[in-house]
Amino acid sequence: MKERLAGFLRGLADALDPLPPELPETETGVDVPEPQIVPYRERLAAEVIKTQYVSDKYTYCNFFTRAVCSWFGWNKFSGRELDQAGEIAAFLEKGDPMWREIKDMHEARDWAMKERLLIAAQVNTDKPDGKKWIATGHVCIIAPEGELVYSKKWGRKIPKVANVGRVNSYGKGLNWAFKEMPKVYLYLGNA
Repeated sequence: MKERLAGFLRGLADALDPLPPELPETETGVDVPEPQIVPYRERLAAEVIKTQYVSDKYTYCNFFTRAVCSWFGWNKFSGRELDQAGEIAAFLEKGDPMWREIKDMHEARDWAMKERLLIAAQVNTDKPDGKKWIATGHVCIIAPEGELVYSKKWGRKIPKVANVGRVNSYGKGLNWAFKEMPKVYLYLGNA
């Protein structure tokens, strides 16, 4: 019995040894590939199609936008007061030193092509008395997708977006995501 216990303990000690005795300390004996950084464009396109964002009776543009913002280190859209899309849009409209409104859509596209974070945002004004609903609105991400597209709806060229809403899409024009032209904001924290 003592011999079996001693054998077991030797085996256990060998298993806990960090490296087998025949390998030098600098080698692990395992080929580990170099980590690959997924380009922003592919990561954004992949994020849009995740099943957690598929619309049921609700839409999840706020969750999607929050996830993308976290890639850039911006996590303020996770709190209770900045949870809904309309609250995010109202926050951006009010102004914050980390965000700058971009009015020129060519400039917005250029920043997106440099893999910078841009949010298109709008507070809904669907309330019958014309007052803004603070909790409702829509947000999406300007996609790094080259040429602007012409919107007949708005009579101007616009960037393409990564959008989560009633229909989730990547690479369609901004006009597919909003009824009216939204404001676009550039995050200054990842310069």
